[in-house]
Amino acid sequence: MSISNRKVVIVGAGHVGSHVGYALISQSLADEIVYIDSDHAKAVAQAFDLTDATNYLPVRTKVTAGDYSDAKDAQIMIISAGPLPTGNQTRMDTLGQTIAILKDVTKSIKESGFDGIIVNISNPADVITHYIQHTLNWAPERIFSTSTTLDSARLRRAIAQEIGIDQKSITAYALGEHGESQMVAWSAVTIAGKPLSQWREEYPDTFGKLDLDALADAGREGGWTILRGKQCTEFGIGASAPSSTTRTVFFRFLFCWTANTVSTMCTPACPLSWVATASQRSLSCTSPRRSRRSSTHPARP
Repeated sequence: MSISNRKVVIVGAGHVGSHVGYALISQSLADEIVYIDSDHAKAVAQAFDLTDATNYLPVRTKVTAGDYSDAKDAQIMIISAGPLPTGNQTRMDTLGQTIAILKDVTKSIKESGFDGIIVNISNPADVITHYIQHTLNWAPERIFSTSTTLDSARLRRAIAQEIGIDQKSITAYALGEHGESQMVAWSAVTIAGKPLSQWREEYPDTFGKLDLDALADAGREGGWTILRGKQCTEFGIGASAPSSTTRTVFFRFLFCWTANTVSTMCTPACPLSWVATASQRSLSCTSPRRSRRSSTHPARP
């Protein structure tokens, strides 16, 4: 009783959707990917292109173009449909356009029989995630936003460039909204495992002179800098969405199933019970010990 075929449906075969698919394949996070797009020919083209790529990757992933009927036995659906901001638009300015597109998407999801977990990328990501949850009337635990995952990466890049230390040695998070109101939890920032506040105390002439407001602004503006330069963003979100969500969902399922062999399961509120349902399997989530662990499951969007 485990997921024998990790199936992911991607709604939207544009810049972001294509890179999400490539990341799923290259990180070995899916056994099957199905693209759904209003432009079916584009979905077919992306599927062919990614299938060609798998010839030179150490994985075997089946990639096809399909429709919502293909979602019935999928565990995860990633939504990446919607317009890019143009001119002086903010992400929030695209809300009406995105909802107009997602009205048909949510209707199709309802009719498809899909019973897994949704990961939303479409902007404004956090607001749209709430819209999807409200429209489908699903439990919030089944619908996630990529939220500030990418903003955190942009923040780390800004800090790394300023101090000359590899960004992977930096832990820093943008919190709140994937948008203009995000903030940085500076008290939680560490460099090589040491709190930034300690670095600033020990090296007042270097770390102590860091302009934290400017660094926060650089992280917030990171996406706009990329958009102005190449008219789209794709690689960062393409890699971060699967890594931060799909990996977690599949890993947690496998962890819970392994734990079940010693009668240690997750709680009924665990989002992974939905994954099990999508796989037509039931999990008996009753253990108090796993209940205490339930706080480690992915947070609500």
